[in-house]
Amino acid sequence: MTAGNLWVVDNIGVAPTNAWSIDPFGHSSTMAFLLKRMGFRNMVIQRTHYEVKKSLASKKSLEFIWRQNWDSKNTTDILCHMMPFYFYDIPHTCGPEPAVCCQFDFWRIPGYSNVLPCPWGRLPEAITDKNIEEKAAMLLDQYRKKSTLYKTNMLLVPLGDDFRYSSAAEAEAQFSNYQKLFDFINANSRMKMNVNFGTLEDYFRALHGAGVTDFPALSGDFFAYADKEDDYWSGYYVTRPFYKALDRLLEETLRAANILFFFTQLKCNSTFGRLLLKEFRQNLVLATENLALFQHHDGITGTATNHVVADYANRMHSSLVGLQKSMLVSVELLLSNQKKQNANWFELEQSRSHFTLLPVKKVINLTANHMHRVTIFNPLAMIVDHVMVLLVDSPLFCVFDQKMRSIKSQVAPEWTKESVFTGRHRAQWETHLPALGFETYFLMESNSYGFCQKAVLATLTISENGIACPEPYQCTTFPNSKDIEISTRTQTLGFAHSGFMKWIKDSQTQEKIRVEEEMLYYSTQGGAYVFSPLREADPLVEKGGLLIMAQGPIMEELHLVPKSKFGGKPIMRSARIFKMTSIVEMEYYVELTGRVFDNKEVIVRFKTGIENKRTFFTDSNGFQAVARQTYDKIPLQGNYYPMSSLACLQG
Repeated sequence: MTAGNLWVVDNIGVAPTNAWSIDPFGHSSTMAFLLKRMGFRNMVIQRTHYEVKKSLASKKSLEFIWRQNWDSKNTTDILCHMMPFYFYDIPHTCGPEPAVCCQFDFWRIPGYSNVLPCPWGRLPEAITDKNIEEKAAMLLDQYRKKSTLYKTNMLLVPLGDDFRYSSAAEAEAQFSNYQKLFDFINANSRMKMNVNFGTLEDYFRALHGAGVTDFPALSGDFFAYADKEDDYWSGYYVTRPFYKALDRLLEETLRAANILFFFTQLKCNSTFGRLLLKEFRQNLVLATENLALFQHHDGITGTATNHVVADYANRMHSSLVGLQKSMLVSVELLLSNQKKQNANWFELEQSRSHFTLLPVKKVINLTANHMHRVTIFNPLAMIVDHVMVLLVDSPLFCVFDQKMRSIKSQVAPEWTKESVFTGRHRAQWETHLPALGFETYFLMESNSYGFCQKAVLATLTISENGIACPEPYQCTTFPNSKDIEISTRTQTLGFAHSGFMKWIKDSQTQEKIRVEEEMLYYSTQGGAYVFSPLREADPLVEKGGLLIMAQGPIMEELHLVPKSKFGGKPIMRSARIFKMTSIVEMEYYVELTGRVFDNKEVIVRFKTGIENKRTFFTDSNGFQAVARQTYDKIPLQGNYYPMSSLACLQG
């Protein structure tokens, strides 16, 4: 949004003050807040629940002041105009009767174009002296009916649709016929109406100029959106999740790259530095544009056609590669005292070769008498305690901090989704990362160093159904008598022998909270936009999965490969807790390739004992929390809300 508005100011010389947002599938309060902060005074929205439209229309409140929930001083107010009808095309904007309004879409006149004719059987015709009085009366009747839904005597009637005005002929067809109608109406005082072409700015200027001050103030957002009956547009929340994840990765990389670019500017004054900054700036601009492009309401939602999605993804991937290249060189310059690049100082911890592929982690080959440098950049403006996990080819190593002090570390085997040992290992150690800064660690093969804290081998507990114990680890099998537990000094997590979580216990108070984890799926028929479950969710897993537990001084983990109802092993789940924090990390891997999950939505459900009175909270664009309420009066799909960053229950 910032990039787009700056482009308009820089290239056109206009600072927009009116927002036009008629096709996103629901509207968040955070967008209203951001628009206000960017200097917008007014906004127009369209896709909101049909019952919300009906309720607001009955109170003549389709124009309202949108105010943030937490705003007690009215500093976030923005005037919002909600369009009242089903859609934003011409048949649904002049008034409540699309069969009549479609007759005023003059590009549909037979013989004018290949646009689909009006589906209501009554075709438009060119305005002539013979029909102008009849047509003007028809149009004014629709305008008057629509005007009863608003407080003022001014009416906004959009005139357009998707893929319109692509030719001068269409513009001429629309404007010439409408101008005849306008001239006739304005010249006849008995019609008591003045009609003109105008922009959003014209409309809102007239509205504010009329001195209307009694618009109602509303807070909250407009999710979930339904356009008719039980068609709730909550399906797009999870459509094409792979590319939603790529968007997140590019977004966080772009932020980190912008910070590195600023630091590099402060240091670089050499010829090479200036060349680096020029290329870096170009990569930042391109990444910003490509990320912004994907925020389109058919981009980030996953609802575009296949070839358009491929173009989006290719652009994001190319930008990601460009940023990573510039960031590597930038880090080399920032951490060295030299004024030119040193070849191959750093490699990425993980990278991907194509926009359709998952990232591949770099494996550190631990050779004798060779020290590997690991540098971590923290782009956050706060200190971060983090457990670093890297792949190594040997369990025999030591980790040193940047003062060359040997520090505690742990090593565990890496498994495939079939729970087969890959021959590689996961090196794990605790890090303390400075705000907006770097921290460097060193890895060395332990036999090459006289004395150091060798990585502690994780203690493994495995299922009895054929998992081989990898060397040099010690393995035991799970006892049948009690729940499986992983713990830290602050909490213990309990799991059933199926591998799914049952409870969390506070180590200090010994209070045990029920948190029962399930993996299920909905059979649906809704497509990319609409979530339309055929019935309640069905269990996705059966008895007989594989379990591996790894425990050590840094972290404890329970790795689960459940037996899928559909055969194969398309699902993995790892539950982790860390000794340095109270975080519980749950990682899910679902292989959506092939046809196994066609017309199915996979969900994870946690059943708790929290008495939340059917209220829960989700984030709004990662900016604020919004209270949600579940209702029996609306179908299941209407009780699903977007959650881009967080959700919480409060008892």
